[in-house]
Amino acid sequence: KATEAYTLTADEKGNAYLYGIFAEGATVTVKKGSVTLTDYTFKQDTEANTSYALDARPVIDGTLGGKTETTEEELAAMVELLKSYIENGLTTIIVTGSQPALLLKDGYLIPVVSLAFEQLTYAYQDEKIDSYWGAVDLIYQDVTEIVEYEFYVCDVLKSITLPKVTTVGDRGFWACYYLETLTFGSVVTAINDNSGEVFYDLGYQIGGCHLVLNKDQGNVEGLAPDLANNTWAGYKWKSITLK
Repeated sequence: KATEAYTLTADEKGNAYLYGIFAEGATVTVKKGSVTLTDYTFKQDTEANTSYALDARPVIDGTLGGKTETTEEELAAMVELLKSYIENGLTTIIVTGSQPALLLKDGYLIPVVSLAFEQLTYAYQDEKIDSYWGAVDLIYQDVTEIVEYEFYVCDVLKSITLPKVTTVGDRGFWACYYLETLTFGSVVTAINDNSGEVFYDLGYQIGGCHLVLNKDQGNVEGLAPDLANNTWAGYKWKSITLK
């Protein structure tokens, strides 16, 4: 029935299955605990004996609905949202939007999602909770540029995946002490490293950070990796992989 609720239990791979035929306009809400992951509406009648996969990883609109600027109140709400995800075991988080909403912080315009991870780090420090250090796999799906001080002391991050980034600002990755892997899907053509600290102490607490670069990065003059010595852009990495 349209009003009937179902509770599903996932298997060891995290898959849950609901069998039936759904009409156009029928909705399915996917939750983990009290946290809603996605509300899915079928756009047409489903077919019998057919399985449908719903991607229920948390997705955050980095533009906050198309905004270019945001507020401290919206930053605080973002921190609480991320906190609810992490504390419910939702540690792969996708951020969409090529031009994220920015907030002025200490003289720098920083994307609100990045600031939220920084604020969350400080919140856990204040609460004396360190079990979430290096917990989150972050995918910045659409951005092409990392701005100055974008990832600043984000100890909750385990990995950052950047499929489209080609430009990195000064101190763009600063003291993410638990960052295990940094992945660039596109060829990086520009790094502003006036401070000499653009990748300062990444993975410091875990013995270094692994770097994954586009297979064509070696063709960029001045930004080709030295695979024999695991160095790139003037920094030593735990390992460098070309993909």
